[in-house]
Amino acid sequence: MAGDSRIRCTYLIDDLPSELDSEHCERVCHILASMDAQIFITCVDSEDIVSLWPAADSLGMFHVEQGRVVSVDAGETQ
Repeated sequence: MAGDSRIRCTYLIDDLPSELDSEHCERVCHILASMDAQIFITCVDSEDIVSLWPAADSLGMFHVEQGRVVSVDAGETQ
């Protein structure tokens, strides 16, 4: 088999901060950040993820409202 046979995954995680306490959210974020994967995490308050993600400057953040998607800075709150 020629080339790279690894399968890259995309993870979709809905409202992580509402499901786990901050210690466990941080653990999950560290594990996800170490993977070679595309990750989408939803949350009500963007600061919940920014404060837990190991490399917050590497985050791409978006605000979705009534079907409209707008890119926002990781430090900007909605």
